Amino acid sequence: MWILVGMLSLLLLGIGLLVLARATRRANDEKLAERVGEAHGDAANDSLSGYQRLANIRNPLLRELCRRLWSAGIEAGPARIAQFAFLWVAAVVLATLVLGLIGIVLMCALLVLAALVVAQRKRSRRRQINAQMPNFLGYLVRALTAGNTLEEGINNAALESVDPIRGVFLSVSRQVRLGASIEDTLAETARIHELKALHILAMSARVNRRFGGSMRRVIASLVDTIRQQEAAARELKALTGETRFSAYVVAAIPVAISLFFYLQNPQYYAAMLSSSGGRIAVMLALMLEALGLFIIWRMMARLQEPDA
Repeated sequence: MWILVGMLSLLLLGIGLLVLARATRRANDEKLAERVGEAHGDAANDSLSGYQRLANIRNPLLRELCRRLWSAGIEAGPARIAQFAFLWVAAVVLATLVLGLIGIVLMCALLVLAALVVAQRKRSRRRQINAQMPNFLGYLVRALTAGNTLEEGINNAALESVDPIRGVFLSVSRQVRLGASIEDTLAETARIHELKALHILAMSARVNRRFGGSMRRVIASLVDTIRQQEAAARELKALTGETRFSAYVVAAIPVAISLFFYLQNPQYYAAMLSSSGGRIAVMLALMLEALGLFIIWRMMARLQEPDA
C-alpha cells in the first residue's frame, strides 16, 4: 500500500515540477508583454488586463479556466494558474505522504470547494454588472448624443460608473486604444461574462461599422428591454417565494431529523455504524443528501440569475 502511495507521490511531484517549469517560462513571456504595453504608454492599471490574451491561449482547458476566473473578477493569467496547479500538486503529495488516501480525498474536496466559491463569485459579479448595465448604457446614449464616437462614449461612460462594470469597460477602452476593434473587444468581453446585452451591443457595433445606422436608437431600445426583463424577474421572484421557501424546508428536513434523533438518543445510530452495511447506508444517504442540496441550490441560483 505504502509503495503505491510513494509511487503516486513521485509521479505527482514530477508533474508538479513540469508544470512549474512551464509556468516560469510563461510568466517571463507575460512580463515581457507587460513591458511592451508600458512602452506604448499604457500602464494597464485597470482590472482584468488579460482579456486580450484569451484568444491567444492555445490550451482549451487553460483558456476556460482563465475565462471563469476573469469573469469572477480574479486576475490570474495562465502562468499564475500553472503555479497554483504546481502548489496544489505539491500539497497533494504532502497530504498523501501524511494521511494516505484520505489526504487525496481531502485535497480534492478543497479543490471542489474552491471551484464552488469561484462560481458563486462569478454569479454575484454577473448580477452586479447586469444591475449596473441600464445606467451605463444611459451614460453611453448621452455621450453619443453629445457627438462622441462609440469608443469615446464607452470610455466616458466607464469613467462615470463604479466597479465592477467600470473595470470591465475601462479594459475594453484600453484594448481599443491599443488597436483592437470595438466590436471584437465587446464580443470577447461578452463571452467572458456571459452577458447577452453585451453580445447585442457587439453585434450592433459590427452592423453599424459595416452598414451604418443609429447606435443611439439600438442602445436606447436595449435599455428598455433590460428594464423590462428586470421588472419581469422581480415579479417572478415574488411569485415563486413560496416555492423557494418550500425548497429550503425540504432540504433542511433530513438533516434536522437526523440531528434531533442523535441529540435525543446518541446510541440510536450505534448499531448502524457498527456494521459495514450500516456504514454504507449512511454514506449513501449522505451522498444523496448532498446531491439533493446541490440540485436545489442550482435551481435557486438559476432562478435568481437574470437572463441578460
